[in-house]
This record gives sequence, structure tokens and C-alpha cells, in this order.
Amino acid sequence: MSTQRYVSTSFWDDEWIQTLDPSEKLLYLYFMTNPLTNIAGIYKLSVRRICFDTGFTSDTVGHIMAKFEKAKKSYRLGEYIALPSWPKHQKWETKKAIKDGIDIILKELPCEILDKLDTIGYLYPHHPPIIPPSSPHRPSYSDLDSDSNSDIDLDKDIDSDSPKTFSPNLKNDGTSRIERARLFWNTQNLGPPSRLMAIQMRPDDTSECLRVMAAYSDEDIQEAMRNYGALKDDPAFDCPRYQSFVGFIRGGVEKFVEAATPRELFKLRKKFESAGEREERERAESLAKLEAMP
Repeated sequence: MSTQRYVSTSFWDDEWIQTLDPSEKLLYLYFMTNPLTNIAGIYKLSVRRICFDTGFTSDTVGHIMAKFEKAKKSYRLGEYIALPSWPKHQKWETKKAIKDGIDIILKELPCEILDKLDTIGYLYPHHPPIIPPSSPHRPSYSDLDSDSNSDIDLDKDIDSDSPKTFSPNLKNDGTSRIERARLFWNTQNLGPPSRLMAIQMRPDDTSECLRVMAAYSDEDIQEAMRNYGALKDDPAFDCPRYQSFVGFIRGGVEKFVEAATPRELFKLRKKFESAGEREERERAESLAKLEAMP
């Protein structure tokens, strides 16, 4: 699923933006539009991923982020990036669907992150109501991440993938993203087929899957599954195996998403051959060369 972020042209007229140098403008625009953003403006994002996407060094990123924090525009809260003014551009006070979406994301945040929102001036009442995972009206992150009239921090998600491929007639509730990923897992034959969530998944599994998936787009998750499929049966790599769809979402997505460079995470088996095996291989290669000579 492709996520598109629309930024108003008024972004460039903002007085604070006009004080930034080109690198700082790029990084702030990146914080608003990168694939891990969500409608709450609080999401997991590693420095490594920032450097990979922008081409900046970690020192440059650290220097610019310190400037943003001093200006109270963005904050680094543990593993999370927080944009305190983001919610005010989403019109949550007049659009219940958007408010529900922000509440869901905040509910999934660790308590220590929620506690810090008071100190950064987060512009939303950040003690969301309890919304049970099984609620038939629980909206999905991606479905709610949209507002056609927002200003600088406008979010809008467009499902650009054909639903005929692996996502037929899914409901617009909080579990629809899991259903899309589950069906994609089954079509890729990555492990034992995952049955319907109502049969197989426990409430805590659902909650944990949604927590992990909040940090990634549907496209990222599908990419991670494809990478896993390419590596799991490759005899050259000592690659972990996952026995279930839930196990992969909870522990595999972060290892196999492209930004994690999965091929570099797992050791090459060939590098660890014994001295005897190496000698035998070299002898066989020498004989092959001799036989190939005219």
C-alpha cells in the first residue's frame, strides 16, 4: 500500500522554515513525509534509517535534531520521533475518524513515551480511551491517515495496490492491515498458512502485531516478507526461520525490511568452512582447471 503525504505550499512561507538551511529543511520535510509517519505524528524511526534515506551522517542528523528540539518543532523520545504540532493540522476536533485513529496509535505507545508528551507541548489530549482490538468499529492506521483539507502536516493514504492481488473486500477496522499482511504471507508460501484472525489470533497477538505494524507501511511489510522468502531457503545464509505469520510480524519485519539490509545481518555459511573442507575445495577447483585445459 502506497502512502502519500501532501504538504501545503504554505510550508515554504512559514517563518521558522525560512530560517533553516537546505539540509535542515530537507530533514524536517523528511520527518513529515517519510514512510514511517502516522496521523499522530509520533513514530519509531532509527538514526540509521534517517541517514540511509537522507544521505546525512549521524553527526549531522544529531546536530540538526538538537536545533529542532531547541525550537520545539520535533523531539527524539527514545526510539521515537515526535512532532508536537502535528495533530493540530489533522482537524481531529471535527472529524471523529481522525480522532479515533490518533487515539489508537497513542494507546499503543509505551507509557514512558506518553508520560513525556506533557513536557514537549504535544497538541492533543494524550490519554486516549481504551479501544479493544476486537471492536468492530476500530479504525485502521492507514484508513484514518487522511484529511483532504489539512495544511502543513497533511496526511492522506491512497491504496494504490490492486485489491484483486491479495486483499479482497477487507473491512475498514483496526485489523484490516493485519488481514492484508496475513493474506500476502499466505500467497508467498513463507510458512504454514495463517488462518482467519478470529480463529487463530489471540487479543494480545493482535495488539502486538498492530504495535509493530504502526512503525511500518504495508509496502514495507510486504517487502520484508519477500526478502525473507528469498533468504530463508538460501543455503549460503544462516537465516532464522519463522513458524507462523504472527511470529514473523512480531520478530521478523524489523530484520528483513530493506532498510535493515537483511543480507548483511546473517552470516555466510561459506565463510566458516573448516581447513580440511577448504583444502578439499581448492584441490577440486585445481583439478577442474586442469581438465579444462586443451
